[in-house]
Amino acid sequence: MRTVRYDDTFEGLLCALDEALGSGSDAVAPSKGKAAFLFEEDVATDPERARLFRERLVAASSGEVLRRLWLASLSGTPFSEGLFVAYCRRAFTVGADLLDDHGHPAVRAVHILARAVSVEAHRLAGFLRFSRHGALWYAPCEPDHGVLPLLGRHFAGRFPDDDRIIHDLRREAAALCRGGHFRLTALPRSEAPAGDDDPTPPLLWQTYFSAATNEARRNERLQRNRMPRRYWKHLVEHPSGESGVGFSGEGP
Repeated sequence: MRTVRYDDTFEGLLCALDEALGSGSDAVAPSKGKAAFLFEEDVATDPERARLFRERLVAASSGEVLRRLWLASLSGTPFSEGLFVAYCRRAFTVGADLLDDHGHPAVRAVHILARAVSVEAHRLAGFLRFSRHGALWYAPCEPDHGVLPLLGRHFAGRFPDDDRIIHDLRREAAALCRGGHFRLTALPRSEAPAGDDDPTPPLLWQTYFSAATNEARRNERLQRNRMPRRYWKHLVEHPSGESGVGFSGEGP
């Protein structure tokens, strides 16, 4: 299998896909500092080349095809690299009909990845809990997928007057939101703020949850499905900070 390696950016991915489709390579993969070996080659990230490939792909299929490719690229799922080449090759073959081409294995797999990323970003947009640290609002998270671009866009647009940091502890990266815009940067786990300067927001969340809970309608299985246990430790609704929203039993 011939693999084209790129610099782990979406522009780099587009350049790698352009190279792979033109040279007959089978897969693309992030370099991650790895040197090219036999049957592997590195491609330089060229913004102009990426732009031209993006325009070709959209013209041949649709903007939604490009969006789903971008979302799937955020999944960081192993073995997905060959799917992207097959997905784009199929897009240039069938055009906009790709969106309904559920029988094609690469198309189906890429769309499943795209949906998983979108669903997690939607969940975290509601589950992130910001605490005040000086002039900043800070929220930690440990998502399965690289959803920081989606979260950064959401919170920068929703709170344009605030300075916010969304910290992906697992990837040691952050989205810095200011003035309605955001940028991504590296942020080691060790540099996370040590404590909350203002205890009021957690107390307000705990009071709200206690007041809003209807014990007669408690459905813990449904709650765990909607809010997987891996998110609980970063919630503040429960005083212990461990069970998050007061669930009992084990969750996913």
